[in-house]
Amino acid sequence: MMIAACYGVLQLAVLGSPTRSVRIANLLLAVTVGLYGCGAVAVVLQLLYTRSVAALTSTPVGEVVRTASFTMDPIIEEVVKVLPLLILVLSRRIRAQWSLTDYLLIGAATGAGFALVEATMRWSHRAGQAVGDVFHGYTVGAGLFGGGQHIPGPLSTLLSWLPAPVGDAEAYLLNGSLTTNLHLAWSALAGFGVGLLVRGRGWQRWLGVLPWAFAALDHMAFNHELVHPGEGGIWFFVGGVRLLEHVLWLLPLALLAVAVVVDWQQLRAGKAALPDVLLPGERTGQPSLAVLGRFATVGLPWTPFIAMRFVLVRRALVYAHARDTTVADGLLGQVRAVREQMERASDAAVWRAMAARRAQAAPARPRGSLLGRYWKVGVSLILAVPSVFFLVLGGFPATSGIQKLMATEVVFAVLTIFSIAALAMVAWSVFVTARRMPAAFREAYADPAVSTSFRTGVGAGSLGVGLLGMSKVIGGAGATGHPVSNVHILDAISQMTNILALGLLALSLLALFAAFMGGTGGLGGALVMAAARISMLELLQMIAIAGMSVMGALGLILAMAAGGGSGTGSGEGEGSGEGEGEGEGESESERQAREQRERRQEYEDKYGEEYGEEPGGDQRISDGNKMELEDSGWLKDEVPNPDVRRRFMDWLQRGHEVGEEHVHLRPGSREAAQALEEFFQEFPELRP
Repeated sequence: MMIAACYGVLQLAVLGSPTRSVRIANLLLAVTVGLYGCGAVAVVLQLLYTRSVAALTSTPVGEVVRTASFTMDPIIEEVVKVLPLLILVLSRRIRAQWSLTDYLLIGAATGAGFALVEATMRWSHRAGQAVGDVFHGYTVGAGLFGGGQHIPGPLSTLLSWLPAPVGDAEAYLLNGSLTTNLHLAWSALAGFGVGLLVRGRGWQRWLGVLPWAFAALDHMAFNHELVHPGEGGIWFFVGGVRLLEHVLWLLPLALLAVAVVVDWQQLRAGKAALPDVLLPGERTGQPSLAVLGRFATVGLPWTPFIAMRFVLVRRALVYAHARDTTVADGLLGQVRAVREQMERASDAAVWRAMAARRAQAAPARPRGSLLGRYWKVGVSLILAVPSVFFLVLGGFPATSGIQKLMATEVVFAVLTIFSIAALAMVAWSVFVTARRMPAAFREAYADPAVSTSFRTGVGAGSLGVGLLGMSKVIGGAGATGHPVSNVHILDAISQMTNILALGLLALSLLALFAAFMGGTGGLGGALVMAAARISMLELLQMIAIAGMSVMGALGLILAMAAGGGSGTGSGEGEGSGEGEGEGEGESESERQAREQRERRQEYEDKYGEEYGEEPGGDQRISDGNKMELEDSGWLKDEVPNPDVRRRFMDWLQRGHEVGEEHVHLRPGSREAAQALEEFFQEFPELRP
């Protein structure tokens, strides 16, 4: 079911690749948001609505729920499924950097997650009732629709378009076709509508209401047919809507084509307006695909991922330039810096030289023990073990005995203990992730804000499901008791058992533990350190390089190849474009002299200034000269901490801004030493 739900999203993402700026990782995370966050919100709203109407009208709850299933509930669900979009577009940066394609894809992803929550709550704990095999799929005879339900296998999923996690078994047995993922299709239409409302101009933006309204009406009509098959009644006006339902599988594709065409035009216009973010080959008129394709082959395995990430970041900049120049200006410098790094690292010899030197370097040793650094990840994986046993290993007819065993009184008691710990871990992760949100939303690139928001939504929804199940268990309900009864979402949550609720709670840690692994000390940094054999100090130094933050860990590899490393002479000079083997047999002093000449030439080429040879202790300052001082071995010996070095450079800059003579201090000169001493006198706590 999970594979089918995600596969439809990946199909649309691949077709939208020419213009999307959102990463695949965030699209898959959006599926999880639909599963946990949107599902939980829909349940709460439907409970409030149905119980309020029942209390005010003295109507039995069951009757209210039945009527709401084709009246109010479809509206609630179609709003809730795009609620993540509606919340995120309140951010100026996200609103500016997302394309029309992005809105459609995010909507499709949250809709796929919503379909998955219905399928999971209704069928994932009924493996013992299924017949079939893992390749062709399974059929569960007892179902809400009478004819049984079919859960597709991987082969039929791969050969289908937008397959549903669970579909009509009768249709599959008759013609071998899988049911279209209706929630994905409806939410893709609604997401496109939100995109038009946000990115459209003038009267055109109000066209965005149409696909959203169609999704809600078609959802109403579909549910009405389930509750009152063959009846017309007040629903005669949706006849035209139902006619289009037969081509519902085609509508997301048609709107995606429209989005790609519109976004492609914006990309072309934006690149023409921002030529300084184009690679040299692109500026000469060569196709971007050819230029980036060549770069992707020069430094395998890193450069394909670097090229793709650069494309996504640059697209975000171009879309922002079309909508909000202030947002674009904040991102422009970082994109330009990455482009410059890519230019310097576009020679295969650069990467071979870097690999050769790193292979001879001592392996990097991260500070602290692995247990101390990654205990949160380890605990999350341990707490998720019972959920993996219940939902994955026990999720097949042949292994369904595992689910029955875990529902026994003794084993369920152990599972409850695990779930209490998982509940605390999820709550803590929500707190930690939420604390990172303000900093993420201050980033010029919107991707960190999107990722952090999605993880917060996943954690909050999982926390709600876990608390609901735990409250019932503590109240005396057993493993097979139901946390909620008589509510819509196709009655799915009414079929959810307490053990399934606790299982979903712990399983969410598999999506959340990645939130513990961000930053320098996280998984990305650890993989870079291990693969590139660099030290923690070098890693910290490279993070400070402008533009690398938008590339994540990939930016650190690019910085090493482009010569943007620590500058200590440990291999960062490869980015100058010299051929492989240059410097072999050099003495240490010769190597340092050669690297100094390369830096001088690079500064002159970049800034159009003479480097200056006079022996005086100071000269007029330039950006290149500031870089020389900050990266100098002298300053690194005097101030080992990179954060303190950056504070010192900022202190010097502030002095220039308030009117002091605008000069450059030569590394190791008397004037430089005097300035450093004055800095430490003003900030004695920073003295090493």
